[in-house]
Amino acid sequence: MNTPSAKEGDGVVDGFVQCLRGALSAHLRTRVLTSPSSRHPARGDAPVTEAFLQHYNHERPHQGRAGGNVPARVALPTLPTLPALPKQVDPHAWLTRLDQKRYLRHVGHDGCVDVDLVTSYIGSQMAGRAVLVQVEAHPRQFAVWYQDQIIKRLAIQGLVGQEMALDEYLLYMQQEALAAQRRASVRRSRKLRQPSLWEQGA
Repeated sequence: MNTPSAKEGDGVVDGFVQCLRGALSAHLRTRVLTSPSSRHPARGDAPVTEAFLQHYNHERPHQGRAGGNVPARVALPTLPTLPALPKQVDPHAWLTRLDQKRYLRHVGHDGCVDVDLVTSYIGSQMAGRAVLVQVEAHPRQFAVWYQDQIIKRLAIQGLVGQEMALDEYLLYMQQEALAAQRRASVRRSRKLRQPSLWEQGA
């Protein structure tokens, strides 16, 4: 999940969200001016959304390469059939994308390192030293490297450990998105400089 204009976001989705937000904001301002008692942004907005989608897809010229400066549904009257959603989802499939990547960490005076705000003990003798934390996807663990040698392996914490039904997975992802915002807030408050796993790794 990305906020609009985030560097890892989808430009097409961001543009759509910004346009829809503008349409709803204009509608809300007009409604407040004409009826100050009606300020709830979720009431009566369905017709505005439907009108926006009609304009966005059927009337607005699409200036992308595939659009040919005609409305999207004119340029692409028949949309491809999407595959069916899975009934079961592996919530940790993302680990395969990070497999074998290494991340620099500095061991604190207490002998611990933080990985996405999860603290793991490395050893008091390593205090003040830099180590590399490597993702090992299949065993779901981190290998801790120091001077070209693995000195410890740590289980990746916070994993569900089993497949989930799609509805359960969607709820889980919503909760994770909220938790990620809280973790980011804590990271800023602590002025942590160590990047998360989703930032660039070696």
